[in-house]
Amino acid sequence: MNAEKQHEMVSKLYQSTVDENIAWEKTAQKEAFQVTVKNYVLTILLEGEDLDDPSCRLQICDLDGDVVDNIVWSNLKDVVTPDKTPGQRILYQLHDTARRSAMGSDKAIKEIIAELDSIPPF
Repeated sequence: MNAEKQHEMVSKLYQSTVDENIAWEKTAQKEAFQVTVKNYVLTILLEGEDLDDPSCRLQICDLDGDVVDNIVWSNLKDVVTPDKTPGQRILYQLHDTARRSAMGSDKAIKEIIAELDSIPPF
């Protein structure tokens, strides 16, 4: 698959996550989150020994668990986006958004704000 198609798929996954049309789940692996789309399980994960500069990978598996494809940042490094954003950045944005979805971050923030708003002033 060419890099432009991979980038298009990752961008659509990102936007579907932002729009809350898909919900990612935690996995047993730290910093790995997954979602099922049609007949495929997609897992986005950070990996590598350097925690300050991890590599990001999107793994696509069929329902039998066989790996269909792996998309890593280097696949997307030469993609030029309309807004001139580096193509590989979308993988890291997807990971961050998937983590927030799986961990319930937005819900937690809304609940904390509501609680803080309900505290009477001194």
